[in-house]
Amino acid sequence: TAAVLSALWNVFRESDAELVEINPLFLSRSGEVLAGDGKLILDDNAAWRQDRADAGREYFDSEAAFEAAKEGIPYLQFDGEISLMCAGAGLTTTVYDLVIDEGGTVANYLEFGGPNYRKADKAMELCLKNDSKVILMVTFGTIARADVMAEGIVSAINKLKPDRPIVTCIRGTNEADAVKILEEAGLIPLFNTEEAVRTAVALARGDA
Repeated sequence: TAAVLSALWNVFRESDAELVEINPLFLSRSGEVLAGDGKLILDDNAAWRQDRADAGREYFDSEAAFEAAKEGIPYLQFDGEISLMCAGAGLTTTVYDLVIDEGGTVANYLEFGGPNYRKADKAMELCLKNDSKVILMVTFGTIARADVMAEGIVSAINKLKPDRPIVTCIRGTNEADAVKILEEAGLIPLFNTEEAVRTAVALARGDA
């Protein structure tokens, strides 16, 4: 009915949902509309402007996943050796595949692009919560500037004092400034994603 559709649309808009679904929807003999089942998927990228009740720790597989959810940072934990800190779902998935193709293993999937690009310190803290051997950062900044990402990464390193190697490949807007920032911090920025992946895999194996 029109009332149901209107209510679904309001929920979709007001909760920053990715999906609002009722399936099946029943119409009783008395004319009453009944929801047989429903599904609601919320957009994590909009969590910062929503007053949502926090899910308890018991709903998450790891402390890092719990902390990531509270920050609105997309995060998945695995059992591999290379932590990924990448900008955006597409790039993160691509880097994941490249690591596997190179013979490496992934410790976690983490996006800190989009609205999370200023959360480098929290993103690195999440990566340090697992048993990875290397942190691999690959970003391509357009709206999220490369120099701002680089500043965030250096700040995170100074604050957290990571105990494992960090491989960086930061490209995009203000890239030259980003390179300078990373070099002054003692990092060696790479300019090719495949090279960055090969370097991370070699470090994880102890070959570099």
